[in-house]
Amino acid sequence: MFKSGIDRWLYLLARGEDLDPDSTRLAIVEPDIGEALEITSVFTKQDRARYTYEKRLDYQRWLKGSLKAERAEGLAEGTGPSREEVEGS
Repeated sequence: MFKSGIDRWLYLLARGEDLDPDSTRLAIVEPDIGEALEITSVFTKQDRARYTYEKRLDYQRWLKGSLKAERAEGLAEGTGPSREEVEGS
């Protein structure tokens, strides 16, 4: 499959994110590549966790802003004419 060690490393760099360090033959053949795969796996998991965390924060900020706007709108309506004033006119 690979003609040289460089080919193995190039393959790792190109597809390392998709490779599983536990089930990849490359990790068995070359311990350095196995270690690199494990590090790549950790970074990938951290990236996904950070993305999820950031999206959750974005949603919370959006929700808080939306609730603030709705509350302000409700308060503005509450300071308008009362039902008695509207019915009495």
